[in-house]
Amino acid sequence: MSDDLYFFPILARAFEEPDALSALEEAFRRIREMGDLPQYRRGFLQFERFMEEVAQSSCASEKATEALVQAIWEGRDSPPSRFVLTKNGAAPRQFDAGPPRGFARLDNINPGFHSLSLDTGRVLWEGELTESHLLWVVAFPGEPLQMAADTGETGNRPTLKEDLLDGEVVLRVFPGLEGGSMEVEMRTFVSDEEKA
Repeated sequence: MSDDLYFFPILARAFEEPDALSALEEAFRRIREMGDLPQYRRGFLQFERFMEEVAQSSCASEKATEALVQAIWEGRDSPPSRFVLTKNGAAPRQFDAGPPRGFARLDNINPGFHSLSLDTGRVLWEGELTESHLLWVVAFPGEPLQMAADTGETGNRPTLKEDLLDGEVVLRVFPGLEGGSMEVEMRTFVSDEEKA
């Protein structure tokens, strides 16, 4: 079998075990470990896509889906966090939402049709960003541009806020002088205390 589908026989063997739940936990651990090896990286991305489809399936219960997602990512240093932004179908820009809160910022966003996806190919958001989203003088005419002390970053007044994946990912767009910024926050991996 192709290295791209290395996870299928591992899952199949787990389902043959008397204690399928324990066997699946072990299978997920093995799939993750193998996915860290270069020859299985593409296969691991296929596994992630496969699990996303399982999670979206109408036959998967909410508790079962949560258990599967937790089992897949348990023990990893970080959640899947590579984002891809394309504008008008042009060359993509990639960025990470790194620790500790799964937060990323991409600057110099210009007007156009944008698509935000995970590096697995799953599209999270698509839409038109206009000058009213990205340029301060258009978004807030007559108001002075607020600058954060010593950083040069604009104030925290978004022109667009979208909750994605049932609120587990939050997309915000902020206007600037010559272009805007896009922030992506992965709330899934934020503790309950931080969410409050």
